[in-house]
Amino acid sequence: MNIKIDAKKYFIPCILFLASCFLLPLAFAEDSACLSCHEDVAKDWRESIHAENGISCHNCHGGNPKNIDNAMDPKEGFIGKPSEAEVPAFCGKCHVGVKENYTKSAHSINLTRGGPNCVTCHTSHKQKRANISLISKNLCAQCHSFERAEKIRNAMIMSETEITELEKRMEALRIQGHDVRPAKNALFATRNNFHRLTHVVNADLILKETTGINTEIKRLKAEIAANEATEVKRKIFGAIFIIFLLIGALIFWWYRNTILSE
Repeated sequence: MNIKIDAKKYFIPCILFLASCFLLPLAFAEDSACLSCHEDVAKDWRESIHAENGISCHNCHGGNPKNIDNAMDPKEGFIGKPSEAEVPAFCGKCHVGVKENYTKSAHSINLTRGGPNCVTCHTSHKQKRANISLISKNLCAQCHSFERAEKIRNAMIMSETEITELEKRMEALRIQGHDVRPAKNALFATRNNFHRLTHVVNADLILKETTGINTEIKRLKAEIAANEATEVKRKIFGAIFIIFLLIGALIFWWYRNTILSE
């Protein structure tokens, strides 16, 4: 019995299979150099906002994550673990605005005397998305009374709630097919500017700056409300159109079964 094999039919699947066998080890190699020694750290990192956004070990600490022999070589850009005093500059490589505000704060002034740095509040590797809940008695009262921090939180909590609500409304519109990218980008920038204020640790300044933040939030709320109104109209017109289609179908059915049968 002759069995003919269509080479073209199986060529591409075979190539893809062989490529996956070769490339998959390379894909995992990036983590393997760090994971070989730092599995506990990696466990925390996997639950972090950094992992969620594709920020890996070498993005902060440098080095060559693909080669265990060169992973911690300064020639490969390895920086390593910063000292307590170096943490703000270390994180500030990416979080520039936050660092600028932090350096103006009492926290920064007291850094060399045991004052808090970034990881005191955000942890080293298990960072969550920043929100108002970070300003808490359990956290702040470790170093001082909560009275001042509570004043800052109360000044920001309403704006934080409105930002969170706007994010949900924008996502709902996006799912419905609306282009909300410009509004989302504007809200992202507003939220970042808003969260940076906390690092100044100055309640009066935060109250002053929050006025401008609230103006932008109000503008975005009006823009989203207009989109939501458009969506409501679209649904109403769609429902009316379907009703007319159904009426037309009923008339056609009645005509075919009544008039033509006579």
